[in-house]
Amino acid sequence: MLTDEHNRLVDALNSHVNTNRDMAGQRLGFWVDAESSTGKTTSVMEWAHGFYRNRVQELVDETGSDLWNGNVYVPFACMTLSERPTPRTINQDLSHFFPGPPATRSLTSAEYAINAIRLMEKCGTEVLLIDDAHSLANRWGNTDATSLHLKYLMSRSKVTLVLVSADDRKRARLMEEGVETVDYDGQLKHRFVPYKMNRFQKGTPQWRKAVASIAVRMALSEFDRDAFVARRDLLFDLSGGFLGSIWLIVRLAAERAIRTGIEDLTEPLLLQVHRDWSATERYTPPLGGRAV
Repeated sequence: MLTDEHNRLVDALNSHVNTNRDMAGQRLGFWVDAESSTGKTTSVMEWAHGFYRNRVQELVDETGSDLWNGNVYVPFACMTLSERPTPRTINQDLSHFFPGPPATRSLTSAEYAINAIRLMEKCGTEVLLIDDAHSLANRWGNTDATSLHLKYLMSRSKVTLVLVSADDRKRARLMEEGVETVDYDGQLKHRFVPYKMNRFQKGTPQWRKAVASIAVRMALSEFDRDAFVARRDLLFDLSGGFLGSIWLIVRLAAERAIRTGIEDLTEPLLLQVHRDWSATERYTPPLGGRAV
């Protein structure tokens, strides 16, 4: 969704990745952090799709082929961390992302890491996205080892590491891990550029633009875009300003509008649909209204 917040993130990512592309030595990482359901992963992935297409087109224009030194070109790679990631599982998931036969299970963690780095180099990978990066700081695993592994990947490969997280406390723990033993606090904090995505605020031009951007995407036959945008305060109250919540409301309301033949997102219909748990708890009906 082309909101101001999305455009700001895209501009920052383009600037960071393009700068790293011409940088000798280790690239600086880029760390996107925001509350859950603010649209951070969606925005990064939308940027990634455009980045991927542009890089492939550049290669075709320069070489006349979409192959990278005879291999499948993969300028962007991504992975979502599990609840309890370790260096071994990170390396395994990364190795399995790329085309070709998977690495044998008999490899050690270090061998998996080398294999993953070789695959990224072989496929011309420029950006590696790790989603749910806050999971790196978990009480079951060795957070010191997993955080140090980020440094290893950045030191040994030529990729720009982009982390996406949603938990300030876990991110802070990851930053502080190992301070007493290896002075890692200074190392990790110097290797990443932080980027904070903000939640929308009620009554702001940014929220109006966000609602207008949603309205443009609606294809209901009787949809009144102006009336929908005019309900932006109601939409904020129902969603709390979280993009994940507002998209759920709109999708459910659109399905009901089609099924009932209304073909419009009216106020009564918007109030009828179920919302996620967080949005339901946040919503307070107006005085004299009823809870839904």
